[in-house]
This record gives sequence, C-alpha cells and structure tokens, in this order.
Amino acid sequence: MPADKSSIIRMMQKDPKRYWAVELFKERGFIRRKCDNCGKFFWSINEQGRCNDVSCKPYEFIGKQITRKRFDYVEAWKSIESFFVDEGHHPAPRNPVVCRWFPGLYFNIASIVNYMRWCRGVEFDLPANPLIVGQPCLRFNDIPQVGVS
Repeated sequence: MPADKSSIIRMMQKDPKRYWAVELFKERGFIRRKCDNCGKFFWSINEQGRCNDVSCKPYEFIGKQITRKRFDYVEAWKSIESFFVDEGHHPAPRNPVVCRWFPGLYFNIASIVNYMRWCRGVEFDLPANPLIVGQPCLRFNDIPQVGVS
C-alpha cells in the first residue's frame, strides 16, 4: 500500500466508484467533477468547472453580507455558541493558543488538543458531552494531510 497522499490518490483515481461513490451524494444529486484549473476531482450539485479550492476559485463571500444581520467576530461566536447551548451542548472554556500542557506541541493545533484523554501520565474525563468550545488554534503545513488516514 502506498504511504504518501499523492500515491494513495493516484491509486484511488483508478477505481473512483470503489473509493469515492457515496450513496448520500447520489441521493442528493452530487456529481463528481474534474477541475478545469487544477485537474483535481470534487463533488458538486451545481454545474461548475472549477473546484472550490481558493487557488482555483477565490472566496466569493469576502466583503459581502451573507446574513440578514451584520455580526462582528464576537457577536458571530456568541450566536453560534447560543445555538449549540440551546441544543444541549455545554459551553467549555478555551485554552491558550500556546500549548503549555501537552508535551511536544508548541501551539494548540485544534480544539481536540484541549481534551486529550491522557497527558503526562494523567487520565482525565471530558468536562461535558456534548460540548462547544471556541478554541483559537494555529494550522500550518498539515492541512493537505488532513483526511488521508
């Protein structure tokens, strides 16, 4: 079995129905398309020639109002948090972006890091389930590898 993402994708491209056919996509009318710009495949309901990767199709929402009410960052987060709290989620406090509690990590890379069940030989329980946390994090060159495994 190939180990890197590009060889895995090449292998899967040889039999897309086996690896990418998703019944839900078919039920909802999604079609697998190939981007005219980058050549990568993507799923879409809309007829479009380019994938939604920012290098192929710039963000269309920047500078446009996409909600009836205008929100600043804090108001947007409070609205999202309020929705999830109303749906039974527990609001959990965020941790700093600088990751001092988990050995080997310098920055908080995702909110899941807040709740690693085992750290420095100590096991702990989640504060609640389900929960919602507005956790700032920093992502670097790992984004292209998300989803490979």
